[in-house]
Amino acid sequence: MFSYPWTSAELVAVSLVEALALGLGLVGFAALRSSGVAGPTRGARVGLAVAVGGTALFVVAELASIAVRDQYSDEGAAGALGGVFGLATLLLGAGLAAAGIAARRARLWGSWRPTALLACGLWTLAMLGIVLTPVMPLGVTVMGLLQAAIGVALLTCPTAVAGGVEPAGTIPSIALP
Repeated sequence: MFSYPWTSAELVAVSLVEALALGLGLVGFAALRSSGVAGPTRGARVGLAVAVGGTALFVVAELASIAVRDQYSDEGAAGALGGVFGLATLLLGAGLAAAGIAARRARLWGSWRPTALLACGLWTLAMLGIVLTPVMPLGVTVMGLLQAAIGVALLTCPTAVAGGVEPAGTIPSIALP
């Protein structure tokens, strides 16, 4: 059944909660994209645009899963919806990984933040295999926690650091600009 490992009624609640969480993530990824913290490169712009698109597709898929919850996973609309979830996962993971690489190279977002972005992208890509195992709920939980870490990263440092990270050994100037 499409609802597995949940009952049909449980899937409705799970899908609504996940659609809401992904909707919040969509807003966060859009804010991340407009913040500029991933850098000015094409990889950052395209990566975050793809991540936003993948997240929007996830929201649609979560809501659509309610309608097919009682179908077998390999039949008709339920089978097609499984493909939509796969595509959304691929888009979100690839987009976040590309943006994470761009953010690490740009050095405009301090400390652990670019690594969290990259880790979330890589974990999301790993979900393409994890979703077929009994640890899928745990995998989704880890993915959500990594997305929350990106949210914390953006809340604690919402704008790019001017000029990026200074090279080692550089002494900052106290002269007024």
